[in-house]
Amino acid sequence: MSGRTDGDEFPGAGLMMSLTRRLGAPVAATGLALALGIISGVPAQAASATGWQRVYRNSNKTQNILYGMAALSGTDQWAVGDWGTSALVMHGNGSTWRRVTVPGQAGANLFQVTGTSPGNVWAFGNRDGGSVGVILRYDGSSWQSVPPPASVVPNEAAVLSSTDVWIGGTESCTGSGSSETCQTPMYQWDGAQWNGPYQVPAVVNWISGSGASNVWLTGETGTGLPGPYTLVTYRWTGSSWNAVSMPRPRSTGPPMITVVSRSSIWLSAWQAKKSRRGYLLHWTGHAWREFVAPAAMPTEGPLVTDGSGGVWDGALVHFTRGRWVDTVPGPAFVGGGNGFALRGLARVPGRSTLWAGGQVSRTPTSKVWDSLIACYP
Repeated sequence: MSGRTDGDEFPGAGLMMSLTRRLGAPVAATGLALALGIISGVPAQAASATGWQRVYRNSNKTQNILYGMAALSGTDQWAVGDWGTSALVMHGNGSTWRRVTVPGQAGANLFQVTGTSPGNVWAFGNRDGGSVGVILRYDGSSWQSVPPPASVVPNEAAVLSSTDVWIGGTESCTGSGSSETCQTPMYQWDGAQWNGPYQVPAVVNWISGSGASNVWLTGETGTGLPGPYTLVTYRWTGSSWNAVSMPRPRSTGPPMITVVSRSSIWLSAWQAKKSRRGYLLHWTGHAWREFVAPAAMPTEGPLVTDGSGGVWDGALVHFTRGRWVDTVPGPAFVGGGNGFALRGLARVPGRSTLWAGGQVSRTPTSKVWDSLIACYP
């Protein structure tokens, strides 16, 4: 992160979202939200001025959905997704949002946006049915295309500075079930070209870093999603990815990671049990600590730090001061019992304010979705 060693200064700047293979489908669930997957059985809460507030909802006849969110300041936010068969890019100033034109917009889909400053914002996705990678960069005045490595479609992405960007390609696997073995190629942008591939012996799901010398990724080995699989984590040494010694519980659901500093790394997944409870692993610099969520708590990621020692496990769950807090908004959030999803999540640097992008159904039974942007609190 451009001279920074504390990833919490720009939460989400080093955060990766697995772009194409990890996005869950939205489901109408009696007005309950979901983030990346299905949730049910969570009681609705009354709408509150201190909870999630809907800021923007599009009602264009063309279906449009937001997947990624970046918050660079209280007056500078970006959201990306798709608008029919074209990419959707939106820019916010803290109160209003407008649609922005980008190169190669037609036929593209964007799934992630992240950055380290107003002049270093990146967006990642694909086109042509997912067969061609799309990478865009905003330099503070305009968006430009950045060619990905040959034949690579980015599935993971982390931006640490304008000369340090990571992406992961598509994994290659042999065998099946518990005997399956996979490798994921990782590539690093140095400001002029992509270097790599650097192979990781796992299916990589998320990557995050607080600086060039503190970059981590997490993924799975053994049976792939939905699992159960074995959770693994790797750290970049400067020349290769080395496995981290850590608890490796059998898990389900997509594992996620966010790096705050060398002494604070958070991971999350679901237990490989019938209850499928979410859990967090926290590296303190000396030891790993585990925190298991209550039953039916909608832990779905992405992981975003709260700036006060806690972490958000998606837009609907806040782990703070050792407590799990359910932040699912009530029916008034979108009205009419419509289903909705909050996928992209980012915190404004130096504040507790969160921004989230997602989608809302047009009616409780509709299969057509409109883009949705919300702010917390």
